[in-house]
Amino acid sequence: MIQNYDSSRIYEIYETQQTGKKYKIGEIENHVFYDINKRGKRLEHKYHFNNNPEFWNQFKNISIKKISRPLGGFEPVVWGSYWTLSILVTIFFVLVNSSIENQLFWIVTSAIHIGFTIKFRYNTVLVYWMAAVSVFILLFLFLSGSGKSQSN
Repeated sequence: MIQNYDSSRIYEIYETQQTGKKYKIGEIENHVFYDINKRGKRLEHKYHFNNNPEFWNQFKNISIKKISRPLGGFEPVVWGSYWTLSILVTIFFVLVNSSIENQLFWIVTSAIHIGFTIKFRYNTVLVYWMAAVSVFILLFLFLSGSGKSQSN
């Protein structure tokens, strides 16, 4: 059973096989249990979750991992805007640099940066950082574009 169950969190359920490997078999969110396919995606089939022994007795050798959702489910929007802006900034720096060394530097740096943010995208501090940078860049672009004077 889950101690101190919090319905605002997501719980990932892993089953340990006899070989010792862990496989993700489900997720619990807001009193709903979701089955997971082989690629780790939720299936449309869902079950009402009760945190009682009857529910947990159907599993063997499981472990539970609590996942934080700091923005209440809007993390994919933050990730998408941040990665889109990152790619656009990379394209900008590649285009303004004429030497191939500088262009390769920006491409490799961007690939490492995006890979790092993808790997640690569930980290709370990183999600807030991505949101803040996205808002700052979008605000900067909006304000720099709206400051044009109109001449007659």
